[in-house]
Amino acid sequence: MGDVFDLAHDLIVIVGFDGRFERVNPAFERTLGYPFSELLSRSFLELIHPDDIPWLRHLFDEFVRGDRDDMIGIEHRVVCRDGSVRWLQSNSRVIPERGLVFAVARDVTDRRLADAELAASRARIVAAADDERRRVVRDLHDGAQARLVHTIITLKLARRAVENGADDAPDLLREALDNAERAKAELRELAHGILPAALTRGGLHAAVEMLASRTPVPVENDVSVGRLSAAVEATAYFVVAEALTNIAKHAGARHAEVMARITDGTLSIHVRDDGIGGAAPDGSGLIGLADRLAALGGRLRVESRAGGGTLIAADIPVPA
Repeated sequence: MGDVFDLAHDLIVIVGFDGRFERVNPAFERTLGYPFSELLSRSFLELIHPDDIPWLRHLFDEFVRGDRDDMIGIEHRVVCRDGSVRWLQSNSRVIPERGLVFAVARDVTDRRLADAELAASRARIVAAADDERRRVVRDLHDGAQARLVHTIITLKLARRAVENGADDAPDLLREALDNAERAKAELRELAHGILPAALTRGGLHAAVEMLASRTPVPVENDVSVGRLSAAVEATAYFVVAEALTNIAKHAGARHAEVMARITDGTLSIHVRDDGIGGAAPDGSGLIGLADRLAALGGRLRVESRAGGGTLIAADIPVPA
């Protein structure tokens, strides 16, 4: 039993009914940073995060009174010797005849942080989607919708002019036609802001070719993939679009290259330039890309040494 206690990777602790430490294993000492000699005669509650003390004290009192004999899977915070806070998930059982409580705990701090980041990422994705919907509604209202309303009014005036034999009917029809054509152009531009026809019709290679034609820096298109799922293609497109936009605005580059390959079920996208480097990976655009990639199980990597150009790399799992 002693070997198991000492060799276990999980934290093991024994406290008396007075709450004071009786024994801890080496994993407990390593994780929290307290040597056992420092814990002697101290209550376990002294290591608990202040916000968790009231409810843990209540549960412990139930142990002592005999109201419960175990606690399974509870999660709480502890304060380490260096002041840092860790999350533990613990199972506890009372040994009433000996006046002891035996607990085994596991450090779940990394999982809690990952869960929190996932929740934040999802919140950012939802917020971005809401912002995009509002932008589309605003652009429709201020642009194409206004022109279409103008077109309808002008056509009604033209019909009245024809019925009354007025001479301005042709001019009104030309004005209505002009507004209708402008509305069509604005709708096309709005649709381009969501997903371009080059992508939906021709796939990633065609979409990158279109982006390259609009980028002031020469771009080599080395995309060698066929059609992919709509979600993967859209995400890959936005990675390339954001990277090329950053190159055009900030990189001071003379040349850029877009590469895309599928290897072992993963789409790898590299956008590289020979500019000044020093790109900040925590910019809002790149964070948004990381969130979008994470939603598909992908990841983003940024390499940007000052004076050495920039590489934006994305990996996206491709469904079989």
